[in-house]
This record gives sequence, C-alpha cells and structure tokens, in this order.
Amino acid sequence: MEARGLAGGVVFGLLLFFTSFFGSIFLLAPLLPITFIHPKWCRRLMDTMIFLWKLYAVALYENLYHVKVVITGHPIPSHQDGSALIVMNHRTRMDWMFLFSYQVRYGSLSRYIISLKEILKQVPGGGWAMQCSSFIFLNRRWEKDRAAIDRGLDYFSRLNFRPQILLFPEGTDLTPDTCARSKIFAEKNQLPVYQYVLHPRTTGFVHFVQRMKEAKMLDSVLDITIAYPKSCAQNEGDILIGKFPEEIHFDVKQYMPSELPCESQDLRDWCCARWSDKDKWLQDYYQKQHFYDADQGNNNDNVNENITQILFYFAMIFWTLFEVFVVYILVLSPVVRWYCVTCSILFVVLGKKWGIECLLAESVKISSDIFK
Repeated sequence: MEARGLAGGVVFGLLLFFTSFFGSIFLLAPLLPITFIHPKWCRRLMDTMIFLWKLYAVALYENLYHVKVVITGHPIPSHQDGSALIVMNHRTRMDWMFLFSYQVRYGSLSRYIISLKEILKQVPGGGWAMQCSSFIFLNRRWEKDRAAIDRGLDYFSRLNFRPQILLFPEGTDLTPDTCARSKIFAEKNQLPVYQYVLHPRTTGFVHFVQRMKEAKMLDSVLDITIAYPKSCAQNEGDILIGKFPEEIHFDVKQYMPSELPCESQDLRDWCCARWSDKDKWLQDYYQKQHFYDADQGNNNDNVNENITQILFYFAMIFWTLFEVFVVYILVLSPVVRWYCVTCSILFVVLGKKWGIECLLAESVKISSDIFK
C-alpha cells in the first residue's frame, strides 16, 4: 500500500473517531435530559446530529477515494416516508457504512437504523452515538435479542417514527473461515453449498417481519445485494490502510407486505429462497461485472447528484468548523476538559449498566405517564 493510501486511511479513521467522540459529548449528551420531557423533540434533534455525521462519513470516502456507487433494480424513491426492513448480504464488516451511499440517494439516512453486535455499543464515540440513535444491539442469545428487537420497535412505534432497519440475516461477514463453517452446516443439513453468501439465520428475520407488521410499521422489505467488482475493504484494518473499494454496486428489490407469507415457516423459506437467488445472482455478477438487470441502466441517473454533493460539502464544512471549535475550547478551558471526562464516564456507565437506547425507550413511557 502506497504511503498516500496509508496516510489517507489513518486520517479518515481519526476524523471519524474525533467527530463521533466529541460529537457525542458536545452535541448528543446535552440532549439526553430532553428525552424525559419531550421524547419526539429529542429523537429529531439527535437524528439531525447523527445524520450529519453519517453524511460526513460517506462524503469523505466518496470524495477522498473517489468511490463509484452504482445502484440498479427498484430502489425506493427518496421522497417516500416509508418504513422498511432492509435485508442484505454481508460481504464485509464495512457493508453497513457503505450502505450510507445508497441511503443518502434513495433511502432516509436520518432514519437508517442498524441491527448489529452488542459489543459495538461500547466503542467510545461511535458506540455512544449508536446507542443514542437507538440501534438494535444483538448478541445471539435469542431471548435477549427478541427483547431488544421488541423494545426498539415499541419505542419507534410510540414516537410514530418510521425507521429503515438494516438486518444481516447471515449474522457475520463472508470470509474463508465463515465460508468453511457455512459449507459444513450445509452438508450436515443437506442444503446447497453457497459460494458468495452464507446460509441465513432466519429467526430474527421472521420476528422483525411479524412484529413490524403488527405495529403497522412495515411498508416494504428491501432485498439489497451488495457487490464489490474490483476490491473491497474487508474490515476496519483495511480502512485504516486506505484500502477502499473502487466501486460499490447495489441491486435493490422491493417487496410489499402483501407479497410476503404470513406463517413463520413460510417466512423462513422465503428468506432462504432469496439467499439462494443471491448466490446465483452474485455468481453471474462476478462473471459479467454487472447485475442481470443492468440493461435498466444505473439508477444514479435518476438522482440529482448536484444536491448530493451540496449535502456532502455542507457536512464537511460543518464538521471541519466543529473540529476547530473543539480543539480551541479544549486548549483554553480546563472546565471543558473536565466536562469531557465527566461525559465520557457517564456514557460508559450508562452503556454498561442499562444502555442509552434502553433509557430512550423507557423515557417515552415515563414522559407519557407524566404528561398524560
């Protein structure tokens, strides 16, 4: 890796860490008390701050590394205010971040919620912001995971919030080790052996669909297939050495709730069928370097990229000024330094003992009792 790539990767990582860490302390922590007075205002204000950070991340990697984004299929128009369950193959550990590029063009980056491993909530800065964003944290113990899903969906429902939730049914990213384990599982259970995807874990998917339907929160299921035609960033280490993908391709299929089966076993079969299709699509994709429906053209042509770039520039200016401001007040004021230490301890304690996302969910009930 050339020095420019290594330097650029380190700078990218430091900028995201700095902005997420101090953004949590100066922009999110002061909003937490508001949630017990007016949860909706708190949710909107936090979403705005976190939206700007997500925008900053995608602006950096698209502009700094000139990552090309290609979107085919049937993405939801950005003006629609719908709630969706997004299911996507998990090619790398960074897929969740690269999906920002799709969300900023067609989805709703401010309402983009990720279900992810519980351990990530403890990451300083980024993990704190994830908790404030009410991401859904899972740890592969179903009883606990079901409670986390139900708590998150109940919180969104009470606020009339329309989330777009990303779920990786495979549970982990595609690596030689996970491929080998998936192959053993397939052979043991007399299932087809996949090359480009892992066999999905369907319990979470079924529960999400059924609970979102019950809450009238499921406007569509988006089946997204992500592919990297040249190179990919498999993990955070690749990001830090500047190994970004040259291109990211998304193929999107939209399913209405009426198109989904109702029974649990039928939903499991439906999910497994989609993953079987994905493996075939990806096999064909890597031979032709485009998805089967590429004759429809790149849907980016339907997006006003000028507006997208204006948003990118705004986010970069906002966070650059924020970084300068933070350094300035940290140097000048011991009180601000103590404030940062206090907030850091508070985030760690709240995250470990309860979870900020749990407190936000509980605040809706408390606020309703106080002001009803």
